[in-house]
Amino acid sequence: MKILSPSTLALACAALFAAHGKAQISINEFSYDDTSTDDREYVELYNAGSTAVDISGWVLESIDQVGPNTAYTVPGGTMIAAGGFYTFGSALVPNVDQIVGATNLWENDQESLELRDGPAGNLIDAVVYETNKQLWALTPELIAQCGDDALWGNHSSTDGIETSWARNRDGYDTDRNGRDFRMMPSTPGATNNVANLLPMFENFDAGAVDTPVANWGASFLPPHYIDPQTVGINPNPIPLSPQGGNAFIAWDTAGGGNCAMLLTDVADSVSLECYVYLDATPEAAGDYESWCIGVQGTNPTFYNTPDPSGLFGFTANGLTGVAVVHENTDSRSVFYLVDAGDGGWAPGAASGARVLGQIAIVPGQNDGWQRLRIHAGRGFAEAMLGGTFGQRDGTLLAGPISQGDFGGIHVGYREAVTQNGTARPPTIDQLIIVPGNADIQTIGVATPNTIGEPSMSANGLPIIGWNGFTLEAEGLSTSGPALLQVGTALNPTPLDLNALIGAPPGTLAYVNSVFGVTVAPGPQGRLSLPLPVPNTPSASGSSLFVQLFDVDFGISASVQIAQTPALQITLGN
Repeated sequence: MKILSPSTLALACAALFAAHGKAQISINEFSYDDTSTDDREYVELYNAGSTAVDISGWVLESIDQVGPNTAYTVPGGTMIAAGGFYTFGSALVPNVDQIVGATNLWENDQESLELRDGPAGNLIDAVVYETNKQLWALTPELIAQCGDDALWGNHSSTDGIETSWARNRDGYDTDRNGRDFRMMPSTPGATNNVANLLPMFENFDAGAVDTPVANWGASFLPPHYIDPQTVGINPNPIPLSPQGGNAFIAWDTAGGGNCAMLLTDVADSVSLECYVYLDATPEAAGDYESWCIGVQGTNPTFYNTPDPSGLFGFTANGLTGVAVVHENTDSRSVFYLVDAGDGGWAPGAASGARVLGQIAIVPGQNDGWQRLRIHAGRGFAEAMLGGTFGQRDGTLLAGPISQGDFGGIHVGYREAVTQNGTARPPTIDQLIIVPGNADIQTIGVATPNTIGEPSMSANGLPIIGWNGFTLEAEGLSTSGPALLQVGTALNPTPLDLNALIGAPPGTLAYVNSVFGVTVAPGPQGRLSLPLPVPNTPSASGSSLFVQLFDVDFGISASVQIAQTPALQITLGN
């Protein structure tokens, strides 16, 4: 396999973005609720194509199962230039092209926005929002445009710091609303695209205490610089971080929830490292606090409390992508690594959040200032809590993620506390965010042995120089050995081992094997295979491929094997 340089990888990512932006006209940005009289609502269209499009007679419909439903028709003679915008809204919306009313133009709960091409009625694009309120049966036509869970969380724009649901980049469309949009400052009639601020190195010492942190936005109150030892925006004094000086805090001092977002271009693989303050002091009876730091995806306006533990039964959150979540209650303090997928946080959600690992936070043991490192790729994520800044140590949480995607850096907070002065919102220092390319992606499917389906994963990401990287397999038969195949490329077409050697139907060799290793599973059908990553910086971005075949003498076939999917292991930093 050809080893791609970082610049070539960047170009490949850009090409992938362009490929995803396949719909020439799309619903690019919208805001359907605001904190006053709903008089700044809008829906923006964008032309991602290279030619102008006549949208005369096209109809923007808003539909739910209860109504009232609306339909706004575009006047004759209306064109959207290549790379241009067209905005429906009130007269108070900047750059509005078609005024469709003064207030309450779209409903503030679950609704579909459907753009159709006039009399023909063909669906050009669609968004469904606030599906947390009622996961009504979306039509196959809408699911094809929006994904099964669409946009799960709630939105409201705050007068003076207006926000919207905005595509990650103009025209970016994978037909998964939950991963195509993120919460951002409103830009009706103008581009969603923002400059790339990464890599970022910030110790927060240059900012004036109790003023907003540069390059961050928010749904209510932007993050502020604080002196951790004094009270102001900071609700109560805490020690200085190991870095010393000022720190960052993100919350709405009026109470409730808040979403803060770094105003940088999105990335599909990123590493974030910082000091974070963990307050494990038990809350007053019935009180709780929850915050997150996300490195993919977004969280909605109110950061409706996520519920990784399932103890509360909360379902309205809408957090998407990969994030760490800290939950503190009157009886427990727990730190989680979560794959929130497309944002569905309920038993009926198709993309449901998954906990990849958790750590109990104990006062006097692992609370206070802790080093945190998070890395998310397209197929795998990990977090390290504690340990030494810049080192690969501390308590490691890791696991495969459902489907990584482009997304932003964001911080959410929600509290239900009797006294705001007792709160500990997300408090950060020495923040470093850099693009990363280490990743593990799953290729293909498993075939069963006599006890189930064997699987293979890893204990973390293959970071250059990490001697502790280990492949881990489970669900193996103990009646025979397992065969690990290793290669530097995939077979152009998976080899059909049923036809070739009489293996069970569906058995496919994905890896163009260079060598194989025979290993014996442990008594519980598990094994660990150390695979130290060499400390060779030039290997960053290169890949190897592995697949495990499990010999099970109980299988009815000439060649008695089951298989795991293949893994593409991309070395990086």
